[in-house]
Amino acid sequence: MTLIKTNIINIYKEALKYEPIYLQKYSNGFHTKRLRCETIQEIQEAHLRGYNHRKIFMNCLIWDIDCHLRVLSQRIWQDVSFNLRKEDISHFVWDTSRSFHIHALFRGLERYCKDDRKKIKLLLLAHYAKQHFMWCDKNMVNENMNIRDFYGLHEITGKKKEIIFEFKDKWLVNPINPDILGLFRQEYKSLNSVLIVNCGASVGLPEALQQSYKSFLEFAQITPFLRQGMQKNNLYFKNIAIAVYRLKIAEKEARQIFKNVAVQCKPHKSENMTNWLKWVKQQKHEVRVNWGEIRGFYNDK
Repeated sequence: MTLIKTNIINIYKEALKYEPIYLQKYSNGFHTKRLRCETIQEIQEAHLRGYNHRKIFMNCLIWDIDCHLRVLSQRIWQDVSFNLRKEDISHFVWDTSRSFHIHALFRGLERYCKDDRKKIKLLLLAHYAKQHFMWCDKNMVNENMNIRDFYGLHEITGKKKEIIFEFKDKWLVNPINPDILGLFRQEYKSLNSVLIVNCGASVGLPEALQQSYKSFLEFAQITPFLRQGMQKNNLYFKNIAIAVYRLKIAEKEARQIFKNVAVQCKPHKSENMTNWLKWVKQQKHEVRVNWGEIRGFYNDK
C-alpha cells in the first residue's frame, strides 16, 4: 500500500477519537487475527506488512453499491452523491474494482449503543440512497463487518481500492440530519415503550437533594448511555441504586427503573442494579450519590 495521504490521515484521526482501528490481512485463504492500531504510525506499519482490510469505523456510514452492472452502478453512486451534496454532507467515493463505496463520517453516533447506531445508520442509508436503497448492502451498518481499507489491494484481482470523487464541505465529520434523529426516536419509543417511573417524595431528605435524585433517575431512564468502557457497573449503576435507596422507592417501582435504565445501557441487565441495591442496604454508614462520577458519564448534561 502507498503512504497514507493527508485527507485519509484526517479520517483515521477522527475514527481514533472514539476507538482503536482494527486491521486484518488475507493470507492463504483466511483472514488473520485483527490487529489493534491506536496511532497513524501503527496503521502505516500494518499497511506495509500487507494488512489491507479493517473493521468499519463506529462513526462511518458506507453506501456499498451492490450492483455489478458497471454503467448502472456508476449512475447509482452519482445519484447518492448528489443527494449527499444537497445537504452539504462531506463524503468520499471509492472504486473497489468490484463495486463503488461511498464513505461519510457522522458526528454523534458514538453517543449511542451499537444496536442503536445500526438503526440510525440504516435510516441514513435509506434517506440519502432514496430510490436506490435496494442496491445498497444493508450489512454495512454493522460495524463488525470487514471492508477493504483505503487504497488496499484486492487479494484476488490485485487491483487497488482508489478514490474517484471527493466532496468536502466546511467539516469532515457531518451533523446528523435532525429529521433522521426524529425518526429514530419515534421508532425507538415504539420499540421500547416502557413505563417511565416518576419518583415521588421521600421523607427525611432535603427538598433540593430529593429533586436532584429524582431528576437523575428520570433522566437515566430515557437517555441512551453516552460512553463505553467507563465502568458502568462499578460507578454508574451503583449511583443509580444509591439514588433509589435514598428516595425509599418501593421494590416494584425500583425494578421498573432498573429495567428502563438497562434499555439505555445495552447489553447490560437490570440485575446489575438490583445487586447494587442489595449492597447499599447492607452498608452501616450513610451512602450518597457521587455527582462527580455522574458528571463524568454525562459530560455537560
